[in-house]
Amino acid sequence: MSAPFALVRRRPHRPLLDVQLIGDLDVATVRFALRELPEATDAATLDAWIDLRQVTSCPVEARGALVALHQRVVGLTRRRAYLASRAAIRGVALWVLHVSPDPMGRVLLNEASAERWLQRTEDRLTQAEDGLDQCLAVAGAARG
Repeated sequence: MSAPFALVRRRPHRPLLDVQLIGDLDVATVRFALRELPEATDAATLDAWIDLRQVTSCPVEARGALVALHQRVVGLTRRRAYLASRAAIRGVALWVLHVSPDPMGRVLLNEASAERWLQRTEDRLTQAEDGLDQCLAVAGAARG
């Protein structure tokens, strides 16, 4: 088991709220991160990423607190990117986005993908539909 830890900070080089959660998450750690969020921001320009790449476990008890954290971040920001590399933790992040619901949030593997997502303007469903349309067009062109 690794001790849980949370860090919330504003990135100085761009309008980004950076929430990092580490270790075996528990309710107290997620609530600590929630308390560390700013009271108010310019939500029209501030984006967020929630970095879960170093989270080793997220028990059921902590998931409700994670939803509360996410909903608070939604009110403070324009777009959200979850960074998660472990399959189980990616699943937790997808669940949080689903129950919130948050069409402007997405789960990604790395910072480069998160940066690209945060620069876009459409929601994740529209982006997925556009990608499907492109794939179908390529497949149709290949058939002749």
